Amino acid sequence: MTIIGACGIGLLTALLCLILRREQPEYAAVCGVAGAVVLVIFILAQLSPVVQYIQDMAASYSLSGYFNILLKCVGVALLTQIAADLCRGCGSELTASGIETAGKAVIIVLTLPVLADIIQMCGAMLGK
Repeated sequence: MTIIGACGIGLLTALLCLILRREQPEYAAVCGVAGAVVLVIFILAQLSPVVQYIQDMAASYSLSGYFNILLKCVGVALLTQIAADLCRGCGSELTASGIETAGKAVIIVLTLPVLADIIQMCGAMLGK
């Protein structure tokens, strides 16, 4: 599936949600979630070879630990954004804000090992 297919799925989902909001509003949110899941699966399939290439490059320079942390942070950011957007689409702004705050907290926790390594390197350069 190309980007044209992804755009088609997105537009079709939006159209179906628009129709369902008028006829059967309780199914509009389910339709939106289903469309988002299909698009996320498409995105992951497209990114898989790129991620594998970058992992190989990072491993050759002994940076695979940092790359894994970066990859996890990107994954958390994407999932957080998708979940928050779905909540906003369903009219729950407060839940969306909570999800975004939780995602930021998780990213901070994930990056603590990198911060510790940076502090250790600075200490070594300063002779401490």
